[in-house]
Amino acid sequence: MLLIPYQTRFTAKSLPVVTLALILVNAFVYFFLQAGDRQAYQRAVTYYFSSQLAQVELPRYATYLERRTDRGALQVLRMIRAGAQPEQSARLVLAMENDRPFMRDLRDGAVVPSSDPVYATWREQRVQFDSLIGRVFTERFALEPGTGVVGSLVRLVTYQFLHADIMHWLGNMLVLLLAGPFAEAALGRFRFLVAYLGSGVFAGALHMLLSSQPLVGASGSIAGAMAMVAVLYGTRRVPVFYWLFVYFNTARIPALLLLPIWLLIEAVQWALSPESRVAYGAHIGGFLAGAVLAWLLKPRDTARVDRFLDEQVGDERRGDRKSTLLQEAQTASALLDTRRAARAYGDMLQEDPNN
Repeated sequence: MLLIPYQTRFTAKSLPVVTLALILVNAFVYFFLQAGDRQAYQRAVTYYFSSQLAQVELPRYATYLERRTDRGALQVLRMIRAGAQPEQSARLVLAMENDRPFMRDLRDGAVVPSSDPVYATWREQRVQFDSLIGRVFTERFALEPGTGVVGSLVRLVTYQFLHADIMHWLGNMLVLLLAGPFAEAALGRFRFLVAYLGSGVFAGALHMLLSSQPLVGASGSIAGAMAMVAVLYGTRRVPVFYWLFVYFNTARIPALLLLPIWLLIEAVQWALSPESRVAYGAHIGGFLAGAVLAWLLKPRDTARVDRFLDEQVGDERRGDRKSTLLQEAQTASALLDTRRAARAYGDMLQEDPNN
């Protein structure tokens, strides 16, 4: 299920400058800075299998995986036992590199001890492989456990602008383009930027507590922006796009209802797919952080929210109001209730004096 608020009109005054700037920065990072990552990964993987690293590490990694029962571990174990095919080699190496408990043991000397005859050769080749992996832009700026306090603080921001593939980037940017303008208009540009990045930082920090896997993507930050809409617009009805299985449509619902619905959707998906690579914990953390930050940073002038909402759906609301009044007037006239009909027609005239 998908449920997203969206902006219907853009004017020079309400142009979501920060939202558009964030999308441009994400585009620059993905299409330029991350553009060489695939080739860099492939060079590292090619070296891994042409050296003795695969012969030394993979059997030991298989022994480690045999003690686990999760589906992901069993899939990797089957790949190792079957012999990694060329198209699976990168996936296998990355699965091992992202297995933080195993990599910690490997680097601490618990997997290949210094007394092992192959240790010297293995150590030299492992350093070379780590150097090749270090040239991958994503590896340098993704959020990863064990990068130290300073490294983690920097990566809590940088990971928000990295994406795993084109669909990951496109999906996130589409949601940001739809929901971001609402939050930006209500908070103001600077406060929105602070709350957006702050939501991403909290989402990343929560992910590090819940998972040992690396994290990339703007999902936590965008979840925060969506929660800001719910808190800042409260009981006001906002236009939303929803998609349920094969059915999709638009509606206007109280903004505050969005937050529990989103949290429920994430919780259900997490419960149904606990081993998924989707960082549901980070999404939930982003929602919670966005809600709190919106409440802390909300401007005193709540009229700006009403002005923005009137700009977006004012004509539609006035049209609904006139349609209701016309129906009421016609019904009253048919019942010969002249007083009620006159009142309804009078209200219609006030709504649209030029009509």
